[in-house]
Amino acid sequence: VIPETRLIITNSIYFKETWIKEFSKNLTNKNADFHEANGKISKVSLMHQREKFPYAENNDLHVQIVHIPYKSENKDVEFVFTMILPNRRVQLDVVGQKLAS
Repeated sequence: VIPETRLIITNSIYFKETWIKEFSKNLTNKNADFHEANGKISKVSLMHQREKFPYAENNDLHVQIVHIPYKSENKDVEFVFTMILPNRRVQLDVVGQKLAS
């Protein structure tokens, strides 16, 4: 990684850092409905937190975006989990294609 790097995409599941605002295990919904693109509904565990985070809506992509920051000992480096949630009836692969173009 060179100093000019501004963005690195990684899977937050494998990124073993601590959130600035911790998620409470007591608030985890262990039997939540997850709606898949193919219409199937699966039961999953979902973390929940009521907090103020940077949020935006993008009407061109038809998505909602939230940034959830990680703790950092280095003030020059900031790591953020960016969640992109497509609006209803917008397929995730369509959003991905628009982001890639």
